[in-house]
Amino acid sequence: MIDINLLRDDKGGNSKLVKDSETKRFRNPEIVDQVIQADKEWREANFKTEKIQEEINKINKAIGVKKKESKGQDKCEEDVAKKDELELQKPEFAKIAEDLEQKRDNLLIKIGNVLTDKVPIFENEDDNRTDKLQMNNTPNE
Repeated sequence: MIDINLLRDDKGGNSKLVKDSETKRFRNPEIVDQVIQADKEWREANFKTEKIQEEINKINKAIGVKKKESKGQDKCEEDVAKKDELELQKPEFAKIAEDLEQKRDNLLIKIGNVLTDKVPIFENEDDNRTDKLQMNNTPNE
């Protein structure tokens, strides 16, 4: 499977190179666009999950400060309720992100390695060039 970063133009990848390679393989290059879209959706869902965890951490820290300052008198009920609500939401978003990652990877695995310029391109196996390998039959001593 190719590295997803090869399709992320914003991360230094080159999706056009992969599309061209798929075309040389006589495959539909639209799969590259499908993977890019699935990756975008996964990144957004993963970002939401991380933001929820970030908010939970921030609330936990605030609860700790409030309880310390009040010497345990402040029960921080509003903060605890908000944190509990976020903790209930987090698994839902995490599941969405996980499903999107699986969808992306299932598409990504269908893309072949990038062909170099040295690879001969033929539409069927009958036209392939055969190169003879020179083998040295001398045993290693």
